Amino acid sequence: MANNTRRQFIGGAIAIGTGSMYSLGANAQAQDYPTRPITFVVPSTAGGPPDISARLITEKMSSILGRPITVDNAAGAGGIIGMAKVANAPPDGHTLLIHQTGFAIAPALYEKLTFDTANDFVTVGLVNQSATILVGRKNLPADNFRDFVAWSKASGKPVNYGHAGAGSISHIQSLLLVKAIGFEATLVPYRGIAPAITDLLGGQIDIANVGVAVAANLIKEGKIKGYAIGATKRHKDLPNLPSFVEFGHPELAKPFWHAMFAPAKTPLAIVAKLNKALLETLEDPKVMEMYAKSGVETFPKEVWGQDMAAKYVKEEIQFYGKVVRENNFKLD
Repeated sequence: MANNTRRQFIGGAIAIGTGSMYSLGANAQAQDYPTRPITFVVPSTAGGPPDISARLITEKMSSILGRPITVDNAAGAGGIIGMAKVANAPPDGHTLLIHQTGFAIAPALYEKLTFDTANDFVTVGLVNQSATILVGRKNLPADNFRDFVAWSKASGKPVNYGHAGAGSISHIQSLLLVKAIGFEATLVPYRGIAPAITDLLGGQIDIANVGVAVAANLIKEGKIKGYAIGATKRHKDLPNLPSFVEFGHPELAKPFWHAMFAPAKTPLAIVAKLNKALLETLEDPKVMEMYAKSGVETFPKEVWGQDMAAKYVKEEIQFYGKVVRENNFKLD
């Protein structure tokens, strides 16, 4: 009995010692981090929303961390190529992912992923968010959201609803709106939202969900009609445009967001150091000014911390997974 107790004591001491050594090693690694240039992998072509979001913060974060930061455009397969690249990267904090809402949609949308979104990444922090606006062609016989709802149900034909392509956030938004309002629609896919806007301006489609940075100017110029903004409150540039929340549809007030991710086994001390650098970057006046010009904004500070950011992303994965499943929508 005494020997067993002694062995258990020694085993426990070794385990505690090993854990302490790992903790000390991780902390030392975090103190030395970064030891070489950092790469932001973005799953889009140059000029795409994730690319722009990454480049808006690279200069400031680079100065904080003391190493150059480069952007690697790993576009293709709806963001899957870029995600896989980071999931398989060494978990040392030198290869990071800047991705958008598609990160939360992918697990339910694709059946044959080579990685597990929930377990192969750790959320570093939330980078920015922006709203989309439900807009219509300028000669649509509805001047506000209530008029649009009435028209969509009484027009006698499906509403032509443009979106940025199968599985995109605007596609998911169109599914949510059709379900919430209960009108008949023909969903028209495009290769990105830009050609959809072109057809909207030309009257080839009836409605679309367009980012506030682009939609605001077109609405002010009278080239399209604005019906409701997908946010919890009105936008400062369009104070007369109601939010979907005002019409009793909070499920439609979902932002388009970007977040930073690292490979799952990245030491938590390094993740914490990255989160701190990101938050300091988001508070920089120059970055805030660039955000304002780009039509994006930071999240409320209560979700800036790494834990709350991870919780937010987890909830988004659950939300969009439910939407995809309810619509029996899959991509190969």
